[in-house]
Amino acid sequence: EAFFLDRITAGQADGSVTRRLPPQDLAAHLLGTLMGLRTLSRVRPEPALLTALVQTALALLDDPATAETSAG
Repeated sequence: EAFFLDRITAGQADGSVTRRLPPQDLAAHLLGTLMGLRTLSRVRPEPALLTALVQTALALLDDPATAETSAG
C-alpha cells in the first residue's frame, strides 16, 4: 500500500492522477484490487473479468480533464 500511496501522491502532484479522491483512499483501493485480481486469476481466470477490474481501477486514477484531452 505504501508503494501505491507514494506513486499516487507523485501523480497527483504532477497532474497525471486525479485529485478528486484522497491518495490514501486510492492506494487502499488499488491494494484491494490487486489482491482481488490475484485471487480471481486462480479461481475464476476469465480474461474479460480481470480486464474489466483493471480498467475500472485505472479509470479511478484518471483526471477527467486529462482523460478527455488524451482521448480526443
